[in-house]
Amino acid sequence: MFLVGVWPATWMERKCIRVLRYGRKLRGPDLITVAQFNWRHRRSRGIGFGNEDRTALERMLALNSKLHIPLIKENRHFEIMGDTGAGKTQLIIQQLLQIEERNEIAIVHDPEREYTPRFYKPERGDVILFPCDRRMPFWSIGDEVRNPAEASALAVSLFPDRPNQDPFFAETPRKIFAHLLTYKPTAQQLIHWMSHPVEIDRLVAGTPCATMINPQSPDQRNGVLGSLNRVADALSLLPAENEANGCWNTVEWSKTRKRWLFFPSTNMTRDRLMPLVSLWFDLLVMRTQDESVEDEERKLRRVWFILDEVALLQKLPKLHDAVTRNRKTNNPIVLGFQGRSQLQKHYALDAEVMFSQPGTKIFLRTSEPDSAKWISETIGALSPFEERPVGTAHRATGPAVADHGA
Repeated sequence: MFLVGVWPATWMERKCIRVLRYGRKLRGPDLITVAQFNWRHRRSRGIGFGNEDRTALERMLALNSKLHIPLIKENRHFEIMGDTGAGKTQLIIQQLLQIEERNEIAIVHDPEREYTPRFYKPERGDVILFPCDRRMPFWSIGDEVRNPAEASALAVSLFPDRPNQDPFFAETPRKIFAHLLTYKPTAQQLIHWMSHPVEIDRLVAGTPCATMINPQSPDQRNGVLGSLNRVADALSLLPAENEANGCWNTVEWSKTRKRWLFFPSTNMTRDRLMPLVSLWFDLLVMRTQDESVEDEERKLRRVWFILDEVALLQKLPKLHDAVTRNRKTNNPIVLGFQGRSQLQKHYALDAEVMFSQPGTKIFLRTSEPDSAKWISETIGALSPFEERPVGTAHRATGPAVADHGA
C-alpha cells in the first residue's frame, strides 16, 4: 500500500515544482506527446503520420504508431514547410497511401517525379498530364469553355498578374485570348492563329480587341502578340488527337471523380510547361468547387490537391480562393514549400492569408532566417502566471501571483 501511494504523491510533487519554477500557463501552445495528442482527439482520427519516437511499452503494445490529425480538421488544409531533404516528401507519401486506402481522389503536382511511379494505376484510369509522356491523353482547350465567363477565367490563369508589370500587357492578352477561346479551338488551331497574326486580326475584327493590336501601334501590337506567343509555346508541346492515348478534360472528369491526376515534369520542360500546368490546376479547383456546390446528391468523392513545391508553379489565381473556400466543399489542399518568401514572390499580400488558413501546419528544418522567425511567431510564446511562496517577512495564507503575460 505504501508503494501504491508513493507514486501519485511523487507525480503531484513534481507537478507542483514545475508550476513553482515555470509558472502556470495562462495562454500559448502546449508541448505534448503523441500519446497525449491522440488521446485528446481519440473520437475523430484522420490522416496519420508515422511516430518513431515511441517507448518500448508502446512498441510492444502497438500503440501510438501514428500521430492522427482529427478527421474534422482535414478539410481545413495542410501546410508543410521545410528545406530540401527535411522530410516533406515522406510526409506526403504517407498521406497519399491513406488517401488511396480510403478510395478518395488525389491531384498530385510531382515536380521531381517521386509520386507518379509509386501511385499511378492505369487500371484505375489515372491520367498523366505531361506532354512528354506517351501516356498523355488528348486535351483540347476549347472543350473547357462552356460560356464567355469561363473563357475569361482561363485567360486569367494563363496570363496572371506579374510584379512590376504594366497592367495593360496583362489585361490585353487576356481579353484577346478569351475572345479566341469562344471559337472553341484545339491547341493546334490556337498555335496556327498565333503564328499568323493576320488570322488573329480576322477573328477580332469588329470587336474592342481589334484596337488593342492595331498595326498602326507596332510597339503595343508586338508586346501583346509576344505575350500570346509565350502560351503558344506551351500549347505546342501537347499531342495531337491521333498521337494521344485517349482524351480527357476537366468538365467530364469533375462529374465522376474516379481517376487520379498526376503532373510530373523535368528541369528541361518545367518553365515551358508552367502556364499550362497552372491552367490545369486552376481549372480543377474551379470544377471541384462548382460540382460540389451544384450537385451534393451524387456524393462525389473527396478530392485532395497535393501541391508539392507549389512555388514552382506560376501564380494560380484560384489557389487563394481554394485555400479559403475549399473547406466548405470538403476538398483538402496540401501545400508543400521550402520558405514563405517563395509564395510571397507570387502572391504578395495574399500570401499571408494563405499561410494562416491551413488548420494543420507542419514545420520542418529551415535555414531561412525570416521563415524561422515566422515559424516561431506562428507557434507562439507562453504567457505564464508565476506562482511562488510569500517570504517569511510577509505573513500570508497563500502564494503570491505575478502576471508576466501582460
